[in-house]
Amino acid sequence: AQLPLASLTKIMTALVSSKLVSEEMLITIEESSINVEGDNGFRVGEQWKFKDLLDYTLLVSSNDGAHAIALIAGAFARGPEIDSELEKNNHDSFIDKMNKEAALLGLTQSYFINESGLDTNAHVGGGYGSARDIASLLAYTISIHPGVLEATAYETAQFISEDQFVYNATNTNAAIGSIPGLIASKTGFTDLAGGNLAIAFDAGINHPVIAVVLGSTFEGRFEDIKKLGKASLEDIAL
Repeated sequence: AQLPLASLTKIMTALVSSKLVSEEMLITIEESSINVEGDNGFRVGEQWKFKDLLDYTLLVSSNDGAHAIALIAGAFARGPEIDSELEKNNHDSFIDKMNKEAALLGLTQSYFINESGLDTNAHVGGGYGSARDIASLLAYTISIHPGVLEATAYETAQFISEDQFVYNATNTNAAIGSIPGLIASKTGFTDLAGGNLAIAFDAGINHPVIAVVLGSTFEGRFEDIKKLGKASLEDIAL
């Protein structure tokens, strides 16, 4: 079933931007990013290394961080013509790149309207896909680009921007302590999507398992994913 993805969209944002931007590239936080719904304490003009900003964005599910990443990655997607005046074009180029990546990976139920998954209005989400598509996307990302989602396996982390501002991050996945062998995880929640959660964990040596919950509730997604994880382990034991 094709359902709103909410912030599970950021898995694709992370994958595509990591293919376009070097880890050490400095990203400047623009006012347009801070104006995106959600506030993670960024300051206009503040600079971050791309990898640090991406890890922080994934861990706390920052919409403003995702927007800042989309702007710089979109500029690279457009080629040598990087111009702050073309901010909208850069952003649109990044979303186009996300959708092309989905097509290349065979994610037939997936398409993206923005980089964060935020609902665009009361009737249209920021990205759509199926549980199967998200499982495939997560499997591809951790197999081919394992470092992209590495930070999402941690319960907490501290980040320091290039301007020496300190950010203490707590994973939005409240079930993280209940999932042994966690490899990666991503939460999502909007009014349209309800509660979403995708995880990858080791169920044994060389036996990774992926579980995806779409359309649950804010709290229910965590219990749902625990049940799926437990059932997976029991099935493997048999």
